[in-house]
Amino acid sequence: MRLDEYIGNVDTSDEEYELIRTELSKITPDDYDRLIQLCDALAGSEGVMNIEDRMNDVKRRYGNFPQAKWDSNIRLRAYFEEKASKDIYELVEKDK
Repeated sequence: MRLDEYIGNVDTSDEEYELIRTELSKITPDDYDRLIQLCDALAGSEGVMNIEDRMNDVKRRYGNFPQAKWDSNIRLRAYFEEKASKDIYELVEKDK
């Protein structure tokens, strides 16, 4: 998890931002953390979205979506599809 990959408006004080950075540096992400990241990459305001549509929506609203983060989300999708032996959209009951 990288704080510098955050997309959006940073609305914390410098002290709060540093506290977040410090605490995140102590974490070793596990599958639960990765699953939360994947869910965020699939979740829109109206429910589950196609992952590419979701990332394009974020890019449209904020003007940027780092390619490394995009690629990471696609890898997360593939990782969990392999673990489940199932298409992610079947797991979340979403039409493709």
